[in-house]
Amino acid sequence: MLRSCPMIGNIGCSPARAIPSSKNSGDLIDSLNKTELFENVSASDITDAHMDINTVSEGCVILSPVKIQGAGVYLGDVHLTQGNGELAGHTLDISARVTLRVKIIKGFALEGPVIIPRPDLVDQRFQPFTEAEYATASALLKKEPAQMEKRFPVQVVGSGQNLNLAIENAVERAAKLTGLPSDEIKNLATVCGEVSIGRTSGTVFLTMLLTETVLKKIGLFEMVTQQLSK
Repeated sequence: MLRSCPMIGNIGCSPARAIPSSKNSGDLIDSLNKTELFENVSASDITDAHMDINTVSEGCVILSPVKIQGAGVYLGDVHLTQGNGELAGHTLDISARVTLRVKIIKGFALEGPVIIPRPDLVDQRFQPFTEAEYATASALLKKEPAQMEKRFPVQVVGSGQNLNLAIENAVERAAKLTGLPSDEIKNLATVCGEVSIGRTSGTVFLTMLLTETVLKKIGLFEMVTQQLSK
């Protein structure tokens, strides 16, 4: 017996090159370039749609980079359930009927996917704070010359030829997305977030509690708060 939590392993916008959808990830580029079947592919050509990240589940929001004019949205590789890392290289693949809502955000540049997760699929330490928790924190801060901002969980995907490179990629993407220094991203993903593995071959995602100020600056505050209030 096991608990099911259906998820989509491969979902996003079309890559800039004609490649198999199963290879649309930074950890799989070398396998493409070792054959003569496809054009030479670089990291800038892919959209990292093949994430195998288990928070890509019912009720989440995925922001996918658009690499070409008229890029389509595709999906596949649906899993009945999957632990972090997909250690066996496969899991319980199933057929599925999936309902999507698609929205185009013009002028919003992304290098890789961003996930606004369903709150219950985030580690409880990094879930949105309750009003009771904010009230307790505010009471503690009354005597201190400090201000408190609300924070919300956002996940940034990174990929590479191994896990170390994937983590570096995720940190770089998160820094570009938020405008925060890389060292601050590392701090956020340590004390109010974490690094998780999508696929052990080189796909990861950073969970971070981002402040209201940061989310408003990058234009995601309304989307994030609407998603997390459901």
